[in-house]
Amino acid sequence: MTRKTCSRCKQTKDLDSFSPSKKGPMGRSSQCKKCQAKYAAEKAAKKKAADAAVEALKLTYPRIPNHMKQCKYCREIKVKEGNFRKRTDTKCGFEAKCNICFNKDRPSRAGSEYSRLHWQEYYAKNRRSILEKQKSDKSKAEYARKRYLQKRDDIKEKKKAYMQTPRAKALHAKNQSHRNRRLLKAQPKWLSKADMQAMQYVYWLAQDLKYTTGEVYHVDHIVPLRGKNVCGLHVPWNIQILPADVNRRKSNKMET
Repeated sequence: MTRKTCSRCKQTKDLDSFSPSKKGPMGRSSQCKKCQAKYAAEKAAKKKAADAAVEALKLTYPRIPNHMKQCKYCREIKVKEGNFRKRTDTKCGFEAKCNICFNKDRPSRAGSEYSRLHWQEYYAKNRRSILEKQKSDKSKAEYARKRYLQKRDDIKEKKKAYMQTPRAKALHAKNQSHRNRRLLKAQPKWLSKADMQAMQYVYWLAQDLKYTTGEVYHVDHIVPLRGKNVCGLHVPWNIQILPADVNRRKSNKMET
């Protein structure tokens, strides 16, 4: 075959009328040389007209302060910090587009609806591997521990103030209600009055230890009520008294 149809002007011409191309069919580009030259001329004319319009528009504005910048697309003058992304390879150190125009042209960027749905689906598929990776990363835990030790008093004061807010009180009441329901479900109906009294004695003993020693003690379930692999019962032989910090570290794990 020595002839080919141009994809732009739809005319059939000789192969010599097409530029060589490794990716194109028959080793030639899809457009003829004439159409390519016309397209390049139109593109150059558009760019020249746009540059001329920008230069003419610059004359109508007063001098832009150094801390501000004009967006190349919406033509609005905005403060650089907070409205433009930083870019080290430009003269002013910021993008030509403002953040609003940048996100309009790139709907897949962070903060868009597409990005939110994409990462929501990704997390749902890879939730287990993500959690395992986070648990294996010791640097974050070490950073959190150091930060807590440095700002322990400030964190405690903020937490104490937060616990006095109506939202915190409502959440605490909700969690306590859920825990009471779990205790009722985990408590067998065949327990005798002696068993119930024995459990009551354990809770009283925890309170006595708190008043006598000044330290907080918790009543812990040896087999947790909501464990990962097994759920225990609320019975006398499944409860024990532990210091508060030990019980928090134990969480809902089984004792080995």
